[in-house]
Amino acid sequence: TSPVTVSGGPLPGMYQFAQLHFHWGYNDSYGSEDTINNHSYPMELHMVFFKTDYQSVDEAMQYKDGLLVLALFYEIDDSNSDNVVYSEIVRKFPDIEFPHSSTRLDISLSLNVLLPFDTERYFTYKGSLTTPPCLEVVTWIDFKHPIYLSHSQLSAFRKLRSVEGYMTHNARPIQPLSGRPVWYNVQEYPDSSATSMHLTIPLLLCTLFAYSDINVL
Repeated sequence: TSPVTVSGGPLPGMYQFAQLHFHWGYNDSYGSEDTINNHSYPMELHMVFFKTDYQSVDEAMQYKDGLLVLALFYEIDDSNSDNVVYSEIVRKFPDIEFPHSSTRLDISLSLNVLLPFDTERYFTYKGSLTTPPCLEVVTWIDFKHPIYLSHSQLSAFRKLRSVEGYMTHNARPIQPLSGRPVWYNVQEYPDSSATSMHLTIPLLLCTLFAYSDINVL
């Protein structure tokens, strides 16, 4: 099948999906690797893409515009209700509780169902990978609105194990901005194709994003 790609908005080209992973903390008040207005979230998802000018993630990591990360934040639902989409993921955790194990989902899961309900508002900045070698090659797009899970769904992540024991947390501490500008997208010109951003999922043929101008905070 054709790859999942992202283009438009603040991006200087097209980016192809490579992988996704989660970061979480000890409890339901800490765990995200970014904050919004100093607010930390209990978990954060990173969807990693590499620029299609390059042949692989490894090659893209050699260039300043090589990688894109879409970052999604999570909060506890006030009613503590399970998120149906994520229930399908968490249900498979017993199969991957221990290191070097793998499993398959019983359903066909598209990236678009993992996204927050509002994808028109996001923060973007130039930054680094959050794991070694922490290269400054990433365009970050952090969606403003979180996704809601139940406490038990979030707790299930902390019961997974690494070779060192339970993965109670795997988030990097918040890093200083170090003078980087952070931009915030607002939809002033929703019909402007010149500044729109699209995530293309083959076969589904669905356009997920319709982004407009990026304005400085």
